[in-house]
Amino acid sequence: MVTSVFLVRHCSVNYQNKLSDLYINLSTAGKIQSTQLADSWKINIDKIYSSNLPRAIETVTPLAIKLNKKIIKLPGLKELEYNGNAQTFHKNIKTNIEFKYVGGESIDEANRRFLQCLTNVCLKNINKSIVISTHGTVMSEFMIREFNLSPDFFFDLSYPDVYEINFDGQKFDFVKRYFNYLPTNSESLK
Repeated sequence: MVTSVFLVRHCSVNYQNKLSDLYINLSTAGKIQSTQLADSWKINIDKIYSSNLPRAIETVTPLAIKLNKKIIKLPGLKELEYNGNAQTFHKNIKTNIEFKYVGGESIDEANRRFLQCLTNVCLKNINKSIVISTHGTVMSEFMIREFNLSPDFFFDLSYPDVYEINFDGQKFDFVKRYFNYLPTNSESLK
């Protein structure tokens, strides 16, 4: 009894020096990428879940339309609440895993929230295939911890990115990376 999970990191956004803004929409390039993602999707999906943040929802909207599925929005899948500059945050957590800005989350707090939400979703979808549309920090930290990946795995993600993992009711297993759509214009966290 296995749940097949397709973790989708959202498509390109236009941060425009708003690296701590949770409520960012997809850029023009991101909207094109979301359509390309849906057009190229060949795997049967039972349900689509998303973070409640606009860029994650917008990433899977074309896929939901194509597959005639409702998007189930869950705040537990949202990005880490930085409450400060994301680039500085990622530099600081290399030496202090408990680092957080006042009013924000630590990487450990966000990972616990994400893991609990993901596990609950998987337990409700045994023997099904589901899409989880989420964000780079929470997705990469989950994968770093679960699959013993490089601490710099976050910096290897593209916009969007899709990874298949399985959940057997107790543990997660890495299956493979599906897509690597790199944006044609530079809209990354450089």
